Amino acid sequence: MRIALIVAAALLAVPVVVLILSARKYGRLLGDEHLTALLASLPGLRRAALDRVGDPVQHDDDPRVARTAAGVVVTYSIDRDDAGFVHRVSYSHRGGRIALAAAGRFLYMTLTTLGLLDTLATVGQSAGGVVHATCRLTPDAHRSASELAVVPPHAGQWPELRRAASSWLNDLRRAGRIERAPGGRAGSSVSG
Repeated sequence: MRIALIVAAALLAVPVVVLILSARKYGRLLGDEHLTALLASLPGLRRAALDRVGDPVQHDDDPRVARTAAGVVVTYSIDRDDAGFVHRVSYSHRGGRIALAAAGRFLYMTLTTLGLLDTLATVGQSAGGVVHATCRLTPDAHRSASELAVVPPHAGQWPELRRAASSWLNDLRRAGRIERAPGGRAGSSVSG
């Protein structure tokens, strides 16, 4: 009987420990300091993407790729297509798994800061662990978006941005607008 209680207590402790560790990780990822660092990289990423339209991304030293101290990797690339331009922003995590909810918040804040939110075509979650957004722009819209100043939000804007990002992601989910790669689980986390 005593052994059964010890085993039961141990089995109950494992999910609690996992929950605590996850809360610490996502608290760090979604904290003001990390969001500030993440969004501060956007002006440089945009300049690099505009300088390399159509070039494949080379992850090792490509200036279109930024890495944060918390392990988040953001990539911004631009390609041409028959209708104009395709802007792609993706998020992954080099140290394990990142929830779609966290990456979706990053996407919302990034697209808002870059002035691309109204041009969103798709949001997806790949089997390889990348959460991405694709925005399609006409040549005129691309030119206008490229000329917009990229001004990352300040700390006083975080509460409203967090609320808006959660609402945006929930709206996309309800509308079935999040594409998942074959084999991906709905609501699953992704790794980078």
